[in-house]
Amino acid sequence: MTDHDLAQIQLAIYADAPPSPDYWSHLGTGDMVYGIRRAEYAEHGSVDVICFRGSVTFKDWLLDFAAFADPFIHSGLGPVHPGFYAGMDIAWQQIRAISRAPRIVIGHSLGAARAAVLTGLMVLDGQAPVQRVVWGEPKSGFKPFASLISSVPTRSYRNAVGGHHDLVTDVPLSFPPEEYVHAGKLIDMCSPPGPEIREKFGIFALHHMPLYVAGMPQ
Repeated sequence: MTDHDLAQIQLAIYADAPPSPDYWSHLGTGDMVYGIRRAEYAEHGSVDVICFRGSVTFKDWLLDFAAFADPFIHSGLGPVHPGFYAGMDIAWQQIRAISRAPRIVIGHSLGAARAAVLTGLMVLDGQAPVQRVVWGEPKSGFKPFASLISSVPTRSYRNAVGGHHDLVTDVPLSFPPEEYVHAGKLIDMCSPPGPEIREKFGIFALHHMPLYVAGMPQ
């Protein structure tokens, strides 16, 4: 399984119905949508791929912007984005009950942020994922959180074309007291959008998940 394969699994979470019998979606708290798929991975054998959907509903977008001057401070994670953290404790309880190790955590957009938070909760629970692979990832927490999950091998892809890049990876903005950081270095890739995508999504055209799929090496 390659990152291109993982990107295709990520894209499938946006479909209305599971694409195959071994892939199913669940509602966590509220409108959180995630999926689990058993897959074969060269490095780890059979793995459960935990996939979080990005922003689709109006509530999703509200959570994206729920980054207050005083972020939620978790006893183990440290300061984290309250909108990204919302519902994640219950989601991890559900995922832990229906999946098995080893696990890979993936996500796009809001789903990438949730994948980061889940990784932190898994680390605290002594069940760290073997990898975290995300696309168009916003910042989820402060330096203590980034340090906590830094031990998990991670690839965080950012679409960058002609001097421009996926703007979602810049948020939340970082300034005192909101000192948000990425948990690791972003990996730039290049997947230009066509005119229809640019017209539909405007300044967020580079954030479109199908572009990330198209830009992944096979």
